[in-house]
Amino acid sequence: MTFYSCFKLPHDYTMKTSSKAYRAILGLVFILATVQSSHAILNLSINTTNKTLSFGTTSDTGTPTGPTGFLTAWDTDSPISGTGNDTVDVSSILLTDGTPTSISLITVTADTDNVALTVFEGSSNYSTIAGNGGSVSYAGLAPNLQAGLEAVAILDLDLFLIDGSGFSSVTTTLVPEPSTYALAFGGILFAAALMIRKKRPIM
Repeated sequence: MTFYSCFKLPHDYTMKTSSKAYRAILGLVFILATVQSSHAILNLSINTTNKTLSFGTTSDTGTPTGPTGFLTAWDTDSPISGTGNDTVDVSSILLTDGTPTSISLITVTADTDNVALTVFEGSSNYSTIAGNGGSVSYAGLAPNLQAGLEAVAILDLDLFLIDGSGFSSVTTTLVPEPSTYALAFGGILFAAALMIRKKRPIM
């Protein structure tokens, strides 16, 4: 009997261990995906494939300190290239206290380093701002303004709601999200390695 054979695990044990490990990695992928998709504050999802914006069903609760105006801005760290400015109307996908906002706009301005989310309600008598699960297209923006908007999510910026808002902040998500691909690819590689090991004959 060799020294190695003294510590060799039975084939059945190896298969059971591989199966448990496989289930464990799938569970971990599911948990991480769930954590990533759940936000306790308002989140703007920017889908670069479909060129759409959505707040999903995320929400935030606060006390507005002003009835209208500038709600938040993303600092993109460097000026958006080119010239011009344009807006995307997000009134249809953003709610205050469960009803559509009067006017909600995302404004992208070239040659500046910010993108603004503006909510006009005409009253400060609301306490919740939330997405309704819908989406709107931003494909009508000029290419340089689209790139400036997408840079908000690429830089993974969290935005503090300021100037007339008692809410906390807005986060951004890029879809498809590179980290999601990396996580899924890592899980697939791990599962493949387990399958190869399981099929390898035990000496």
